[in-house]
Amino acid sequence: MRDHPHPLPKNFRREVQAGWVLIQHRWRSRVLWILIPFTLFWDGFLALWYFMAFAKADTPLFMILFPIVHLLFGLGLTWLCAATLLNTTTLAVSPDHLRITTGPIPTHREIHLPPAEIRDVFYREKANPGYSSNYHVIALTKANEEKFLFKNIGDYDQARFYVQELRSLLGLPNSAPLSVE
Repeated sequence: MRDHPHPLPKNFRREVQAGWVLIQHRWRSRVLWILIPFTLFWDGFLALWYFMAFAKADTPLFMILFPIVHLLFGLGLTWLCAATLLNTTTLAVSPDHLRITTGPIPTHREIHLPPAEIRDVFYREKANPGYSSNYHVIALTKANEEKFLFKNIGDYDQARFYVQELRSLLGLPNSAPLSVE
């Protein structure tokens, strides 16, 4: 396993610990400046709505059931704010193991893969008409299976960094195209 560092994208950190190369990506984003006040307003309005609904003994059932979808949306917004503010994704690579974890707010499954099974790493662009593209970083195994390592990365430079860095750390040739359609 070679260590050939590439320039780190914003909010990334690289370190080496006991035979592991750790690359950590903090999720913090400028979108929080809009998302947090909006979420506080949304959740506060719903809290006021339910406070008024439960303050009366004869509140119609409609007053309690009507905002259920809004309540679920508010819970999703609160979870998104907490994850964006607190989460870090960690890519850990050793000669025997590749591990990707995210926390402390649960978002998706952990990924564990032996480096010896990986034949190549590339990214695939997912075009969203009218919106910016997202990128998936994929490991191609020696059995020709595609294993998604990172999904829906919104930044091209981050997807490219992960591919170049993983190829370098895993000793894979960097001559193949970084992107596969």
